[in-house]
Amino acid sequence: MTTFTDQDFLVVAAKSSPEFVRRVFDLYAKGQPFAIQRADTADDPRFATATRVALGASGPGWVTESFTPIRSDAPAQVVFSSGTEGLPKAIVLSHRNLADVVDRLNDVMQVTDEIREYIGVPVTYSFGLGRARAVATAGGQAYIPANFDPGEIRRMLDAGEINAISAVPSLWRVILANPQALAPVADRVRWIEIGSQFMSAEEKQAMRNLFPKARIVQHYGLTEASRSTFLDISAAPADALGSVGPVDGAVGVRISDDGAICVKGDHVALGILAPDGGLDPLITPEGWLITKDKGEIRDGHLYFLGRLDDQINISGIKIAAEAVEREIAGMVSGVDDRFAVTGVEDPMRGEVLLVAVEEAIAAKAPLIEAAARVVLDGKSVSGGGVVHMTQVETLPRTGTNKLRRAALREAWVPAGPLAGASGDGEVTLTPEQEAIAAIWRRVMGVGQVHPDQCFYDLGGDSLSSIHVSLSMEGAGLSREAVRATLEGQPLAQVAVLSDPAGAAAGETLHRAPLPDQTVRQWALSLTRAFMVVTLLLSHWGPGLFARLPTPSWFEDMLMVFYRMGTPGFAMVYGMGVGLYMLPTYRVRPDTVLKRARLSFALVFGGLCLVVALRMGLLLRGGGTLTGLSLSNMFFNVLAFYALALGTMPLWLPPFARMRDPIPALLLAAPLLWLGWQVAEAGFGNEQLQSPLEWVRLMSIAQYSVFKMGMMVLLGMAAGYWLHSHPETARAAALLRLGGILGALFCGFIVAESVGLSDLRSRAGVTYTSAVGLLFYAAFALLLLGGFIGLLRHWHGLWSGLRGLLKLGIVMGGLALPIYVGQQVVIPLKTLLLSLGLISPLALLLPLGAFLIGIGYAGHRLYRVYF
Repeated sequence: MTTFTDQDFLVVAAKSSPEFVRRVFDLYAKGQPFAIQRADTADDPRFATATRVALGASGPGWVTESFTPIRSDAPAQVVFSSGTEGLPKAIVLSHRNLADVVDRLNDVMQVTDEIREYIGVPVTYSFGLGRARAVATAGGQAYIPANFDPGEIRRMLDAGEINAISAVPSLWRVILANPQALAPVADRVRWIEIGSQFMSAEEKQAMRNLFPKARIVQHYGLTEASRSTFLDISAAPADALGSVGPVDGAVGVRISDDGAICVKGDHVALGILAPDGGLDPLITPEGWLITKDKGEIRDGHLYFLGRLDDQINISGIKIAAEAVEREIAGMVSGVDDRFAVTGVEDPMRGEVLLVAVEEAIAAKAPLIEAAARVVLDGKSVSGGGVVHMTQVETLPRTGTNKLRRAALREAWVPAGPLAGASGDGEVTLTPEQEAIAAIWRRVMGVGQVHPDQCFYDLGGDSLSSIHVSLSMEGAGLSREAVRATLEGQPLAQVAVLSDPAGAAAGETLHRAPLPDQTVRQWALSLTRAFMVVTLLLSHWGPGLFARLPTPSWFEDMLMVFYRMGTPGFAMVYGMGVGLYMLPTYRVRPDTVLKRARLSFALVFGGLCLVVALRMGLLLRGGGTLTGLSLSNMFFNVLAFYALALGTMPLWLPPFARMRDPIPALLLAAPLLWLGWQVAEAGFGNEQLQSPLEWVRLMSIAQYSVFKMGMMVLLGMAAGYWLHSHPETARAAALLRLGGILGALFCGFIVAESVGLSDLRSRAGVTYTSAVGLLFYAAFALLLLGGFIGLLRHWHGLWSGLRGLLKLGIVMGGLALPIYVGQQVVIPLKTLLLSLGLISPLALLLPLGAFLIGIGYAGHRLYRVYF
């Protein structure tokens, strides 16, 4: 049996661009198998050491290269299907599989070398890349856009630049809902292919009416057997439009005894790549691939009747119902077997998620709905209208207790659009506002729209934004009004720009500011990043500046920042607890504690690694382990955070149960400071020759739980206050004012008591005093308020400054891994030196590993944020 290792495959970064297609064509020609790396397959262990193929920056453009299919059974490509659990299935396709599809596809579409196609789906997916292969084989040209843009399609058709379009049904539904968008130039389209998502007979007839001169083909297929059947919509009899094509072609099709569609032919993949490198077969000994699709054959045509395994197809993204249920149950406690999900038809997306909740747990329905949206968002499905909720007395089940999802679908009655704002008398809209609100209501299926609401407040997403933009342009509204809608301007602002003449006269369009929640989150990340930078500066700055020709006073000026990192990070950590974890614990305690456990695992793991390195140094130097030496090994700032996170189930709930925890937090903070004073008096300065030395150190030394805990409590009070404040702009102004006054007051006390010269010494008494810690607390408030004020004008900032802030936001998101990782670098360097490595190499290895790891994580996080 043929086996493969990950060294047999290259991994190509998923970037829908002409360069991507050219690189893939080159790999085909060289006979080099490859896989496409997307976000859901980036960490696939089956390709852990495979060579990565990086792509440079490349925007939209044309692919003019030709492609000659190879007709061999050698592996050509690995594609991934949507696995219901664990890793996605890695399907190995041969060159013959790809060639067979191109031959049959171009034959049924009757394409020539005159084809100039707009590929409306990313070429990093099977459908889009298949279109690129077909067009290039015919000698034509393909245009790869940045995204599906009906306005761009119309302009290119009008200019004679394209004569063919390919897209999935959810995108074609947008066009069908706004036929005027392409109607004037629709007769210039000669070829259309539609993806395999379900389309009704009525929709197919509408496609035929809109594009009277086009050869319109839709296919049915799977990842394992692409384009198994074709329906020529442009020529099919009206009574066959509901099918997915005839079954008399080169591909064998039959229906199994349990109603499953079975196919066989040269297009069926070689097999599934197993973890051991082998190929698991996909077909029976007779050559049939038994799908999990339900179907029937009538009058020589195949009819697709749905999935046998309850997969939900939302805009072409297939999601397993049971997998969604498992993830929701993992987020919301006490709901196992009392709720269920299934897919229901949706005119825009094909299907959306229906969540049925039993009456016994109706109180948890909002939590279940929120969890469902989180799960779908993780699968790249988001926006308004993707989740519907329904309540049932009990879930319908069979005699053997199996869930009857079909019964849920049949019993569900979709709610129609609510009465408009003009009908309930609560909101009065101007005629201009009502004209726009009517379009928004029709597109989104909502009721009342307020003048201060924007399109995204109604649940708008990327797909519905295309729909609303076409509807608004079709109604004669100005492009400025459409842009204002898509940029999140409120209805009142959009209405001002709705008149083309008025908009052309010079009405100013402003970008929508960032949502308040985003502003607060990013500002906290930036404050956290600042503290991380000061921490790195403190640990690595002296060694760096000692090797640079810096004047003697330079580091004296930096001493305030050298000593800021530890107390400042504790303050910012407390801000995060107060802003997010404390209020969230009241409604989703399991989620908060799960997050705390994950953070504890990271911190405690880092602490254990530091201890192991220190222990290795001690033993290598001939030392012996004693209670004192173990205490010193475990004395580390990570030990404080391990204690804080590990004991969070004990100290967070009491504050969460309080209606307003701020007074208790502000009272507990000075009590902890007094606790430090008592501990210092009790323990004294004499070392203990036992493990109790660690208790003494953690009580009175640099990382005292009392002093660090005081900073955490102050941060919690500030964070919870910000969470509770209704006006972000005013809250930011108060934070800046309080920070400035607090810092000045503390500075005045220092100047009058010990003098500002004390700040130039790392051992200055100011830095360990209550005044010094309060100064850093005030400075953190000033930073947080300043960053909030800056982010509220995000779109107006200089692009270079925005880039710097983005870097800070990402660094703040990775603050804890950075905090842990940097603690390991120096101990590991010291150990490597003791093993005989030269000093530069001993530093380069751990530092390089740290920077590469953080850099990779930062790159991933940057893509998520921006």
